[in-house]
Amino acid sequence: MKVEIKKLYSLEIEDEISSYWPAETYNFGTWIRLSVGPTDELGADYFDLFVCTPQWLSEELEKDPVAQWGRHSLIVKGYNLAAIADQLDRMVQRCSGDDWQEIAVKIARFAAWEFEDYKM
Repeated sequence: MKVEIKKLYSLEIEDEISSYWPAETYNFGTWIRLSVGPTDELGADYFDLFVCTPQWLSEELEKDPVAQWGRHSLIVKGYNLAAIADQLDRMVQRCSGDDWQEIAVKIARFAAWEFEDYKM
């Protein structure tokens, strides 16, 4: 089964992420939502991850020097949406399986899946 990222957007940025540019490209952090689903289907599930730079992380540690948690995070050198999207696409493409459930569980290892730990 082939899957693809159908859309990327930020949970914190009001504008379209494609037109967003931070004041300091080397110092930013934001949650990004990936809409991912099978290539030949309309539907998709949401996966969230936090993208930040080392400078942003360093400044956060100044505010709370004890610790910063890092699950579902991507640390980049600077803001470059094309490079970030490429990294995300490569990770999604590495997640293979026979059905959507199997693939989604693998994607959830690096991005928080909306149905993670969901029980019927």
